[in-house]
Amino acid sequence: MDGFVPIADVVKAVGLKGEVKLYPLLDFHAPLLGSEFLTWDDGSTAVLENARPAGQCVAVKPEHCN
Repeated sequence: MDGFVPIADVVKAVGLKGEVKLYPLLDFHAPLLGSEFLTWDDGSTAVLENARPAGQCVAVKPEHCN
């Protein structure tokens, strides 16, 4: 994982439909949320079905997360 920069921390689960709340670590995180450069800790691509503002955080729904 050398060369990767964390853009957010997972804060908690949101609701019952598979969303998680992310706390942004960078000011310019929004363009990265829909890109192929967004990965999980294991290096696999993180595909998001949805992303929405949630206060100072961002609520996202990863693909296949119910």
